[in-house]
Amino acid sequence: MKKTQQIAPDLEAFKFHKDIPFSVVDPTNLPANLKDALDEFMIGQTVPHDTYIYAHDYELFQRLVKSGQIKIE
Repeated sequence: MKKTQQIAPDLEAFKFHKDIPFSVVDPTNLPANLKDALDEFMIGQTVPHDTYIYAHDYELFQRLVKSGQIKIE
């Protein structure tokens, strides 16, 4: 049986604060394996908050997972 690559689900983007021009997402409810991969991906990235990440960073993460450039264990 062929092993399938897990896909990072869509997360709802929202404005965290009126003075922050970029939308954010809340990745806290992702499965542990996706959260671990996202945490590793986000090393060195700028984040607006301890919990939330910029939506454009998550969208890039999704594309890299879908393309197989990031492998989810």
